[in-house]
Amino acid sequence: MARGWSELRQGFPKSAQLAQSHIIEAVRNGDFVAPELCPIELRHPTRDITASYGVMCDAFKIGKPGDSVRANVTHATAQAIADLLGLRVLTSKLVDDRNAQADVFAEPILRAITTTVAGMEEHSRALDAKLAGGRLKGGIGKQWINHPRLANPSAELFGKDTAINYDWASKRGTGSGGKRPWPSASRPRELSVWQQPGGQHNAGIADVNSGHTDRSQFLVMGSDSLTVHEGGISMFAPIDAVALDPLAAQLVSVDGPVMMRHPWISPCLSLAEGGTCPNVPPPIDPDRQPTSPKGDGGGVAVASALLAGAALAWYLWAYG
Repeated sequence: MARGWSELRQGFPKSAQLAQSHIIEAVRNGDFVAPELCPIELRHPTRDITASYGVMCDAFKIGKPGDSVRANVTHATAQAIADLLGLRVLTSKLVDDRNAQADVFAEPILRAITTTVAGMEEHSRALDAKLAGGRLKGGIGKQWINHPRLANPSAELFGKDTAINYDWASKRGTGSGGKRPWPSASRPRELSVWQQPGGQHNAGIADVNSGHTDRSQFLVMGSDSLTVHEGGISMFAPIDAVALDPLAAQLVSVDGPVMMRHPWISPCLSLAEGGTCPNVPPPIDPDRQPTSPKGDGGGVAVASALLAGAALAWYLWAYG
């Protein structure tokens, strides 16, 4: 029987980053809420072609129904969970289409960024209150996405370890004077986003516990296939093939053909195949905290002050 979050929580470290192995271990052990897929319609921008596609109705949760929490994940963890469950990380267009067709929508919860498990839980509970009712829940937070930029790592900040995030959507319009939120990738008249396709964070390829995550970085995935409708004919097709076809890709991407998984992250075997992952170390002791080498106390203090200052600057910029 699956364990609930109230039990799982006792074995988690304080850091959400260091909790990534714990989250994947929960998936391997069946301690997660089985994703429910909701149908959305995809439209081709220039052809009379549509598609029916299934996306998660809510973000991925660990625990069991009635006692679960949405999990903050690194890009590498997102890819690992997608591999384990046979699902797909989304593109910016799929994220936009999902938000636009949601039954209930939550405007961004703009608070100071935290990277703790406590912050993850607090944000998830706040979303519960905003997303009560309705089956397809939109506006959940930021998502790691598939993007053609990942195929050209030499142009990215972290090379092959680059993670690209997107979303944190709003329906209240765009900001003024260059301030957030900005127009969305594929539905600029309907949606704005606080996070355009990023690239300023690392994925955690070598170790999922080394990638970036924060309280707003959740996981929404989609099916491995879709049904394409054209000229009165419907055809079942794998999304991996559709996303790489120069014409059909426009159903799922506004950035051109795209691989439907991070191209540089070694795949995990599915749960049915054993669920092994090459970049997932064993979960750490929950009492362990990140430490610095002896004599670096001053450097740690300076780094902490810089991070605090950066967080304050972001907050003032976002709300100023």
